[in-house]
Amino acid sequence: TPPLDCVLAVSQGALNAEMLRYLDEQQFQEVSMCFMTNLDSEKLHTVSLEHVKSTTGVNPFEVQNDAQSPDKDFDPLLKTPVGTDAKGRDLYFEGAIKYIGGLPSTPELPPIVVLPEQMDGRIKYNMTFA
Repeated sequence: TPPLDCVLAVSQGALNAEMLRYLDEQQFQEVSMCFMTNLDSEKLHTVSLEHVKSTTGVNPFEVQNDAQSPDKDFDPLLKTPVGTDAKGRDLYFEGAIKYIGGLPSTPELPPIVVLPEQMDGRIKYNMTFA
């Protein structure tokens, strides 16, 4: 049989309603990402939180907000290499983020999906952090 030509029509409102329903119904796990870089800050590399904790002995999410070097609890996080790059240079902790997917508890959200006026294959996705 010959292939059939099909047209699929969808509205931005329908996509957003479905995304809101999906995000509201899911039970997302907490995700953490740690970043490391060499002393020249040429490129960020990712590493697990467990690796940072086992290498430095410090959980970056438990460091006091006002911690400054020198600090016996904080310094190992900054001064202990947590890996090496492709050139064999030591990589050091740079930062970390932790998040849980879902819907923030805000009264109004911008559209999650924004369709362009002319379909050029690019769809805009908005992320909201709370």
